[in-house]
Amino acid sequence: MAKGPKNNKKKGPNYFEMNIRSFGENFLERKTPLDIQKDAKKIFMDLAHGNINIDRDAIYFTNVNFLINLIQVATDNYWYHMYTSVGMKQILQNTQAKQIDAVFVRIMERHDYTAKAYSILITYLTNILNNKGAIINLTNLMRELYSFKGAFSEMFIVRDDYNRRQERRTY
Repeated sequence: MAKGPKNNKKKGPNYFEMNIRSFGENFLERKTPLDIQKDAKKIFMDLAHGNINIDRDAIYFTNVNFLINLIQVATDNYWYHMYTSVGMKQILQNTQAKQIDAVFVRIMERHDYTAKAYSILITYLTNILNNKGAIINLTNLMRELYSFKGAFSEMFIVRDDYNRRQERRTY
């Protein structure tokens, strides 16, 4: 007997499901800006993997504070990856080809790929923030991010982390 495709795995709970289960439907009221920024990676991964229930979850994307914090994190990560990519391209242009190995080029391309993914996020989230329709923008965002699924497994920057770590240190 033939078996069905192996890709029929049920996706785990997304960010919104987990928080609704733990804190109820008004969970965003309990989240600080830093909480949202730290959670952004999971949200971005859910978007890229199509693991967002538009009918249930789109309402959360109408929350201005939620969107502003997602846009902030996406922007910080965009600039991190863009600056790194551009810097590596400069090194590549100023160095003789014999001195650059394939690993360097792959890392440079990976930063460029990840910067593109964050650029897409910024565009769509800004459109949603500017009241241009959460549902249609989320649908298009998920469709466009699908080819960038791996981009969000990279290093992830949350601006306040460094300051908080420094404050906790005792000398």
